[in-house]
Amino acid sequence: MTRGKKLGRRLAVAGVATAVVAVAAGCSASTGAGGGTSSASSAAGPASSRPSTGPAGTVWVANEDGNSLTAIDAASSTVAATVNGVAMPHNVQATPDGSTVLAVSVGSGAVVSLDPARYSVRATAQTDAHPAHVIASPDGQRAYVTSGAANAVDVYQLPSLKRVTAVRVGAGPHGLRPSPDGTKVVVADAKADTVDVIDTRTLASSRITVGANPVQVAVSPDSRFAYVSLGTPKKVVKVDLAARKVVASASVPDAPVQVYVSADGKRLLAADQGTEQEPGHDVSVIDPQTMAVTATIPVGAGPHGVVIDPSGTRAWVTNTFADTVSAIDLTSNTVAATIPVGKAPNGISFGTTPPIKAGSVGVEIPTYPTGDMEGMAGMSSNPSPAASHT
Repeated sequence: MTRGKKLGRRLAVAGVATAVVAVAAGCSASTGAGGGTSSASSAAGPASSRPSTGPAGTVWVANEDGNSLTAIDAASSTVAATVNGVAMPHNVQATPDGSTVLAVSVGSGAVVSLDPARYSVRATAQTDAHPAHVIASPDGQRAYVTSGAANAVDVYQLPSLKRVTAVRVGAGPHGLRPSPDGTKVVVADAKADTVDVIDTRTLASSRITVGANPVQVAVSPDSRFAYVSLGTPKKVVKVDLAARKVVASASVPDAPVQVYVSADGKRLLAADQGTEQEPGHDVSVIDPQTMAVTATIPVGAGPHGVVIDPSGTRAWVTNTFADTVSAIDLTSNTVAATIPVGKAPNGISFGTTPPIKAGSVGVEIPTYPTGDMEGMAGMSSNPSPAASHT
């Protein structure tokens, strides 16, 4: 199956393909609310270009079409290990203490727990059909997985991955993040034009309208605001979670996918992916207070996933159409290194524990009844030119 067909089928289930394609044609830079756009003078560069020392830790990458996870040494910007055998991993997440790595396997219909010290499988559990994203709660006690086909968020205990329940949410749930205070999980309902806010104590959910085709969210350090990427039009909106409404927005050059806010709340990054036919090549830097776009950083083709280290000095973005990761120096808004990874890198996460150098490692994941090795087999391919991951 070609990359385009596989990605088109993924988007058809998420319910975002048509709108993302419609808005991604045309790549002129836009200004954010209350401010203009400046461009940092940096090119993505060749593989491992201009390496510089980063923070200690591991950058985990989900290579969806490569059926693998890549562990990058954050300090040296080099690949420490490739974990093969995770079928179609769309997203990956290190737990807050870095002791466990979680991944979703679309091909196996599973959520997977890995020991990063041994690159071995600790536990697996069945998900509902077409899992998209996985997160860990701030206290490391629970995992949450979105299921695009079931319109649900599956809840699991950690470290056992024993299933607790499924929380029904809006149509096409995709990205999700916990609030730093641990009281809520915010979910982007890609097909419902809403976000769901799950109370982590009661597991009750409420819904806020945010705009067309929300893909991923970030939550402010004080847990008061959510930042949501929208495919139509190309923007990031700021949502007051107490007032339950959008209060500001920032336009970006191409349809954004993942967003991430720094731990000090001073910087919001948006990975402006675009489409495979007309990919974006920028990460937008946004002031979370004013929602002004303060810089655009050139990276590789199709920036998709983005994460910032706890110090706020380094970020990493997956370039899904270039099969690379860009390491970004946030003190200068320039690309410090470009790192080759597996095919179609999507989700990305930072773990505080430095990696063990191991080269290529293989794992075995059971295939559950909800697994789909053909990339949503049975779904009609998206006829539009939008073959792009979310």
